[in-house]
Amino acid sequence: MLAFKREGYRRTDINCADLFETVTFPGFWKLARKHYRDGIMEMVRSVSKRALIKGLQQLIPEVTEDDLVPTHSGVERKR
Repeated sequence: MLAFKREGYRRTDINCADLFETVTFPGFWKLARKHYRDGIMEMVRSVSKRALIKGLQQLIPEVTEDDLVPTHSGVERKR
């Protein structure tokens, strides 16, 4: 999933310098050209619960909207 900020876990987390560094890195464009469809679908699933469920049901057909629990994103750190 493309992030618009390092260590940015909310949709509103944007850092122009981080984003500029990403989009000017040649490896990003190589990856994007090869996997743009997957990248677009990742972004769609991140904003659409219906699309997320449909994608999950390709792996686990029994999954329903009731199975999803909203939570925060981030990196789990060992304590």
